[in-house]
Amino acid sequence: MPRKRSWYRLEAARLREVLEKLSLRDGLLLWEALGEDPGAFPLGNPEARRQAMHRIKRDRVSQGIAGNPVTKCHTPLRAGERKPLAKREKPRDKVSQENKRNKAGSRYPDPAGSLAQELGGWRAGLLYRARKEQNPLIQRLAHEHRESLLELLNLAEGLPLPRRIPTTLAWLGEFAKELERLGDAEVQKVLLEVRKRGVENPLSYAAKVLASRGAHTEERKIWTPTGEQF
Repeated sequence: MPRKRSWYRLEAARLREVLEKLSLRDGLLLWEALGEDPGAFPLGNPEARRQAMHRIKRDRVSQGIAGNPVTKCHTPLRAGERKPLAKREKPRDKVSQENKRNKAGSRYPDPAGSLAQELGGWRAGLLYRARKEQNPLIQRLAHEHRESLLELLNLAEGLPLPRRIPTTLAWLGEFAKELERLGDAEVQKVLLEVRKRGVENPLSYAAKVLASRGAHTEERKIWTPTGEQF
């Protein structure tokens, strides 16, 4: 049954009573929620209404609400109509860029970087720099000769800090060759002995000791055409 016009006039009067009890900002929000034009708001002077509408717009923009909520109203849902669900994003794989680079071009999952995070301090700085300048070598040492590499870093502690990292980096290639020639156990033994002696240039001294190790045990095998050795 259609309502009479007098019903609307009565409701408008009751609405005005409610609006008069609210602040200008809250009154505008209620007026807008009822679908009315904010420009036709019956209370307050035009300048006060303009400032209140500006504050409402600024607050909603800061909250990330798109559009102009002061002059636009959302269309109400019809009876029995459901609000469409937001599209759910597919979760992305949590793979770091570092792991992607390692999968593409490295045999190992960055053991030098893992060791650097574990050690910290100047040792981490050395490993990060070696990874940048001599990545295949430092990755192989950290992967296959971890304990020997740690003993080398302990020995380098005896060097002055300004020379510690560049001197150790310069010796990494020779250190790897000695590991292949003598084995981890022998190299670790020499590095530990040199560290206990506390020499002034520990890496240079260790290089000389390692070079002399095994030299007297190596036999030169010269074979004659008849198979004799002399």
